[in-house]
Amino acid sequence: DTGLTPAREALQRLVAQKILTSNLNSTITVFDPTAKEFLEFTRIRIDLECLATEWALKNICPEQLQVILSMNDKYKYALSNQNWQQVVAANEEFHMSIYEAANMPNLLEIIQTIWLKMGPTIGQYLLKKDVIESQDLSDHHDILIEALESKNERAAQNAVKKDIDILANYIYKTKLNKIL
Repeated sequence: DTGLTPAREALQRLVAQKILTSNLNSTITVFDPTAKEFLEFTRIRIDLECLATEWALKNICPEQLQVILSMNDKYKYALSNQNWQQVVAANEEFHMSIYEAANMPNLLEIIQTIWLKMGPTIGQYLLKKDVIESQDLSDHHDILIEALESKNERAAQNAVKKDIDILANYIYKTKLNKIL
């Protein structure tokens, strides 16, 4: 007996972490938070990602800053070409490159787990052209980069908060409207 297949074991781990959900009929689906859960995760993200940004400011080296600048260029390119799937991927790469600079692997792992949980919901809205076009999504990235370069902790944390809030507020209102 070799046990469960690696794929099944991986799915069970994702269900155990509540990144995926298992229904009564053994169907596995992507976690779809309620409006209340989404608000809770948004608040947690802001706190943890601001903490990671604070530590990134203390630890960032020129090479890491270059990676962050490169990720932002990739993000802006995807936005300008209206490649929404690439926008989602480049946005995550941009943020994770900052949080990696914090040199706090346990914090990074927690943030990545939250992104895994919330990613499908956020991505679902980022992939909507009208949402992208109604927001200036690159401004907060530019402000964040300027704050990292100048080691301005308050400006960096405000940029992270606003970057999270801009889409989160739209998603929360949309989810809330579906409930009401």
